Amino acid sequence: MTKRYAPGLCRHSRLASYALIVPIAIFSAGYPLPSMGRDPTVEERLFATADASARAGRLEDAVPDLERVLKINPAHSGARYHLAIFKLSKKEYSAARKLLEGVGNDPEFGPKARAKLQELKMRAEQNELTRSVQIYLEAGAFPEALKECRKALSRSPEDPDLLFYGAFTAALVGERSYAEALVKKRATVSGLDSAELQKFLIGWFARDYAPREALEHLVGLTDRRFFVPPVRLVIRDLMKQLGLTDDYERFMISERDKPGIDKAALDRDLARFFIEQGQYQKCIALLEARPVESMEDNLLLIEVYTLAGRESHAMNLARTLLNTGREEDALRIGWLKAWLHMARVWGTPPSGVAESGDTYEAIVRDNVIHVLNEDKPEAEKAESLLVALRAAVILGLPDLIDPAIEQSMRLNLDEALTKEALETAEEMGIHSMSGRAVSFLEWVLAQRPEDPACMRLLAENYCLIGRATESVILLENVVQKQPDSFKGFALLIDAMVSAGRGKEAHQRILERLKDPNLTGLPRRQLETKAFILAGSASANSSSSDTSDSTEAPSATGSETVSERDVPLSEMHPDYTRKNASGPANASSTSAPAGGKHGGNSSH
Repeated sequence: MTKRYAPGLCRHSRLASYALIVPIAIFSAGYPLPSMGRDPTVEERLFATADASARAGRLEDAVPDLERVLKINPAHSGARYHLAIFKLSKKEYSAARKLLEGVGNDPEFGPKARAKLQELKMRAEQNELTRSVQIYLEAGAFPEALKECRKALSRSPEDPDLLFYGAFTAALVGERSYAEALVKKRATVSGLDSAELQKFLIGWFARDYAPREALEHLVGLTDRRFFVPPVRLVIRDLMKQLGLTDDYERFMISERDKPGIDKAALDRDLARFFIEQGQYQKCIALLEARPVESMEDNLLLIEVYTLAGRESHAMNLARTLLNTGREEDALRIGWLKAWLHMARVWGTPPSGVAESGDTYEAIVRDNVIHVLNEDKPEAEKAESLLVALRAAVILGLPDLIDPAIEQSMRLNLDEALTKEALETAEEMGIHSMSGRAVSFLEWVLAQRPEDPACMRLLAENYCLIGRATESVILLENVVQKQPDSFKGFALLIDAMVSAGRGKEAHQRILERLKDPNLTGLPRRQLETKAFILAGSASANSSSSDTSDSTEAPSATGSETVSERDVPLSEMHPDYTRKNASGPANASSTSAPAGGKHGGNSSH
């Protein structure tokens, strides 16, 4: 009998339905679903192989298969995660972050990816702090660098880079114990060799008492992170202290070939070193051998042309750059400094015509006016003001001198500006402006009350305007501060003579001549002064014993030399500056009647 089936169903359809019902029942009971004999896809086979390699620690072997998986399915969570871990091992943090961000909410790899992203965020913050440390180190701001290191180490106390910078910056600010503690910790937690750090610590802290040993340790370092500008400066100073200028030059030249070095900045450092050593031709050759593009390079070239006696080159370069539209105040000051240098060498204000057809005098006046009229606080144009004032004094521009003095006397003087101010005041005295010089120097001394150079120069100008008593008071301070200064002592003797204290001055000389270390020209000068003062004292004594108003002849038959008639230039040869245009002598009791440039009167 033939078996019949329900309408619409064949035997095969019923079997198929049964095959679906059985696995669903098994799965509902909690048993795993069988593969039912389905072959895995290419994606599944590739990932299975890569996953096994990754879990076994062979990430590099897994990379080709992971990349193939992602070509098939760019959103594959497992492949993205494993490949991100590989990128992290290669410090490709940006690529790793992009891979991890695409993992999403995968139940297995999602939590791991989120943890790694948090680590990357913390690392980015640490990198930012490390960069801040490097910037502070480059600028020489060691306390600020150490502060950043402490902040970063509080978050990542075992980061080897932070431990390096922490030890380095602690040494730079003198915290040796803390630096050594960080060096030991770095070696312990990271297993990295910290021998170079230890070598740096030894060299850095030995520089004051063992400069040669310190230099050997510092120049022997190979890690480029040590060679920030302030450390290079210490190396340079040590070489200079030890007289190893050739070694420093070789050191700087060898630095140019190191990776990551700013060669232009290094060349500028070497150029400045040549300038400090007076090796101007080497400096010019160095700067002219490469493209001089930056303003800093051009200003260096203007400076070294000036110092090398090529002032015209310096002035032409400054004017050329200004004529190209580069309105840089530094260029104007560079031109003025070259002109002032020429004036000092020639002993008279240089006259000439620039390539533009303008006379030097017109350019000086234009530059001085520009400085005075600049809409800037005095503090921002401090050096410019003093240079402009000195140029106005030398050229004799009374309509500009007083406004320049007025603006200059609002400045706060540091050491460099004090030096510039004293040079300016010296020119005032030379150019018959002792009254102005006195007012100016009194202002300088109010800010730098312990500066012996200022006291000495002010005392000289006091003598020139007849204030010898005040000059003596200042010079007594100078001699007390600098007992070995012959110039200060000689000026004191001159001032005492001018103040009518010749006998006391003579006695002071005799006391000084007892010093066995006083030899050569200084001794001969004091012996001459003593001889003149002794003759003067003898003549005065003879004159007081007779009622005759005429002076008695001296032992040699010549006229007696009065204390008040001995010129300061004779009593102290260094007192009066001489130059190519002739001496600017002054008596001990009165200021000169007129200057070299139009006889400008002093205040």
